[in-house]
Amino acid sequence: PQAFTWTTSGNYLLNSLITGDMWTGLEYTLTAPLVKVTEYYDDGKEYISTFIKDSGEKDPALTGTWNLTGLTVNSFPLPSQLIPQGASFTLNAATGTGSFVLDATPVTYSWTTNSGYLLLYPTVALQQIGIGQTYTISGSTLTFSMAFNAKAIGYFFGSSPLLATYAASVEYVKAIFTFTKQ
Repeated sequence: PQAFTWTTSGNYLLNSLITGDMWTGLEYTLTAPLVKVTEYYDDGKEYISTFIKDSGEKDPALTGTWNLTGLTVNSFPLPSQLIPQGASFTLNAATGTGSFVLDATPVTYSWTTNSGYLLLYPTVALQQIGIGQTYTISGSTLTFSMAFNAKAIGYFFGSSPLLATYAASVEYVKAIFTFTKQ
């Protein structure tokens, strides 16, 4: 973490992240529970980040073990034979803990929810899942989207040569998981 001071002016957040003497400005849009921050660079590029407020709440409907039944990677639905067998997602609203198993290695975390967003906090920094994902529950089906960088997707899908090769060729992967409650 990097500490900084900040203030707002209109829809700009002014902060002292670069140096104590130099303030930077970030444009922001607040639509609870999200804040979208846009940084502008001299070369004309924009960097957009979206943050989700951690409400500390836990949706009790997520409690239980969910088995992976479908997976879409970068808008491409994977055939069932490429979906990791035995993959599961377990959540406990009473303790705020859970685990995610895709490639025989469980990733543990704490979690909270806010307005259809699930926030995951890995207990081991090297097992980075992500921060906030959208989710929906319809009956006994949970749909959950997650963004991975190439290193993370290689970690989670390392036992699949096809997915590991794909992971090595891209920087960013968006996966949409479909789970059925056990």
